[in-house]
Amino acid sequence: MNTPIQTVTDLASQTRIKYGTVKSSGISGFFKNTDIEHFSKMWAQMSEIQPSSMVDTTEEGFNKVNEGNYAFFWDTTVNKYKTIEDCDLMEVGPPFDPKGFGIGVPTGATYTEELSMAILKLSDTGRLNEMENKYVTILFTG
Repeated sequence: MNTPIQTVTDLASQTRIKYGTVKSSGISGFFKNTDIEHFSKMWAQMSEIQPSSMVDTTEEGFNKVNEGNYAFFWDTTVNKYKTIEDCDLMEVGPPFDPKGFGIGVPTGATYTEELSMAILKLSDTGRLNEMENKYVTILFTG
């Protein structure tokens, strides 16, 4: 599928396709609190100029995408899953605010440092990304 929007900057530079995210989410917080000019302009567009572009749930966001002329900002892993689940959806451009992840362990666990170093090593070698792609696909396609 060909789209004129390839990056977040492309999306910010046009007015035909509306965009938004879930109200009071981490992603809305990113836009609200950013010092990056085009993201702060996008926040003004989403929250003040077009407040109807903000949604209450992820389901509502993906439904708006399917209705047309709407782009939904959400977690990359969830987006990957949704594009596998719904062939009418696609993810455009690279992640613009990549986040890490954490693993909960008991307070005082003696293996915290070892676990952190193992995760960093997997990340540095690209293995963590390979595993994410493999298991997200398996998990959501059977």
